[in-house]
Amino acid sequence: MVQEKLLTLLRPAADKCQECAIKHLPGEPHNKESLFYQVKFFQKNCRYPTWKDAISHCEKKVREAWEKELRKAGVWEVKKI
Repeated sequence: MVQEKLLTLLRPAADKCQECAIKHLPGEPHNKESLFYQVKFFQKNCRYPTWKDAISHCEKKVREAWEKELRKAGVWEVKKI
């Protein structure tokens, strides 16, 4: 399936993460709630990101800590729409 791009994203500022347009350290999760991240991820994957996607590039210890806290907050989900 060829996904037609309906939006063109401008690059984030140089001091921001180029995936989610939020300022964070490279080993920290992307912000799943960032509209930039959602659109960019959708354009690549034809689905919206989950928190699992947002933490997937992190070290195991960081992923486990974030998953634990996100589950506590009731916002962890892995469903793919």
